[in-house]
Parts: sequence; C-alpha cells; structure tokens
Amino acid sequence: MAYSATSLNDPILSNTSQSENPNQLDLLYFTDFVQGVATSNNGPGIDGTPFYLSQLNSTISRTAANTTEYGQSNGHGILSMDGTSTPSAFQIIQTSGIHIPGLIQPSSGLKTKYEAETAIFVTNNIYGSAVQYGYFRFGFANSASSPSDGVYFQFWVNGVSDPELGYFVDSTPINTTWNIVWRKDGTSSSYDTGVLVEFQKIYQLYLGIEQDSAGNFITTYSINNKTDSVKTSGTASPSSNSHYPTGNSDYMTIFWINLGIGGGAGYPGVSPKILMDYIGARIRRPLTREILLYS
Repeated sequence: MAYSATSLNDPILSNTSQSENPNQLDLLYFTDFVQGVATSNNGPGIDGTPFYLSQLNSTISRTAANTTEYGQSNGHGILSMDGTSTPSAFQIIQTSGIHIPGLIQPSSGLKTKYEAETAIFVTNNIYGSAVQYGYFRFGFANSASSPSDGVYFQFWVNGVSDPELGYFVDSTPINTTWNIVWRKDGTSSSYDTGVLVEFQKIYQLYLGIEQDSAGNFITTYSINNKTDSVKTSGTASPSSNSHYPTGNSDYMTIFWINLGIGGGAGYPGVSPKILMDYIGARIRRPLTREILLYS
C-alpha cells in the first residue's frame, strides 16, 4: 500500500496524494492563498502551493478590504482579481505545467475522475457596456486563453471590433448564464446551465468529469449562489462524446482566468473585477506506482 507524506502544510492541503491502492492515484490540490499572492509566470509560489498567478495590466491583492467586501463569514484569504481600466487586462491562476492527461478508461475497480472547485464574488464591474469584450473561465484545459482541449465553466461577453478605430465599439452578451464547454482538438460544444450570472453575488462552482470502466462519460456540476441560498446541481453532456479530451496528447492544467478588454469610444474604462476565495481540485486516475517508503 502507498500513503502520502505528511507535512506541516497538510492543513493547507497544498498537494497531497492519498491512496492505499498502488494502482490508483488520488491527488488533492487546494489553496486559500493565505500565504502569498506574488505573481509568477514560471512555477509554484514560494509557499509550496502548486498554483501560480500571472497577470497583465492588472492588480492582484489580498487586503482586509477584500474580506470585508466578500463577507467575513463567507471566506478567508480573499484575493482581488482586478483588471484596472487598461485594455487587454487578464489574471490567471493555474497549476505549473500541462501535466494532467486526458480522461482514460479505467479497468474495473479503478476510477478516472477529475474535479475542480472555486468560490468567487462577481462585482458590479465584470464586463458589460464599458468593457466591450471579456470572459471568465474555470476548469481544465491546455490553455487558459486559447484552449484546444478541456472542460470548463465559461461566461462570455463578446464585442464588435472596428478595424479602423482599432478597438471594440459595442458589447453584445453571448452568455448571460454559466455555461459548460467541452473541447477537443479545437472542436467544441457547450451546455447552458440556466443559472444567471448576476452582479454582487457569491458563486461556488464545482465541476466533475469522468470516464467509467464501461467507457461512459459523465459531467457533473454544482453552482451554489450563496448570496441568495440557491443551489443548482446536475449532469451535462456535450453534443458528442468526441469533444471530451481523452487522447495521450490531450494534457491539461487546472486553471482560472478573468479577462476584459475595454477602452472603446464613448465607453469609460472600468475594471472587470472578481474576488476569489479559494481554488482546489482532485485528480483520480489509474497509476501503477507504489511508494516503498510508505508501504
């Protein structure tokens, strides 16, 4: 049998692998970002968490004001992901490296299931007429900004670009609700959960994707509007199972991105700001590896 190492970071659950089956990986990632918020484009933070942050034209901060705005009884270690008013602003949180393989069919008694969860506060300044283009995504993909393989939540606002002026001049909402996107090799389909994305609300987002030993694919989701105490859970399916990332080349990362482009004519620049409480994931897949130190 194989057990995980125990360390002082275990209460943070930065990354622990706990499985008594030497043929089954059970890996848990979680961070409240209570130890550090410094951005890094090339690796995990100095606190040992497997997630790192990157940004462009943005401000990522953790302050008492963030916790007050989010609600002291609602979260801990709140990050402000603020795009400022500069065009082409984004903030990304993801694990280091594209290291999670596509869903594989397990043998009987084993499990392939990937789960991701986050909690966010949608402020008044997320996209809309003053930000002509933007999106929020969270889940699994090989790229946060240009995914070709993955399964993730998405809220999308698309603008109309004026080639002469060189910027977006109109804002047309593509999504008003939380959607789930499946994408493989650039081909995709989506599912509308029917849950509205509203301002001044806290949303707890959960996404689970799996393939069972019979080759069946399952996507489960939960969207908890904590502000209004309304929880919506269910299963979802793409238009074709071929949209699930499954191949040996379909590697992914756990990611979170908030992007907004502003500065169009007649539109005052505003910041697409989101407050984030935590991010976590659980990865279970067949893996023949017995760690002898803990056997």
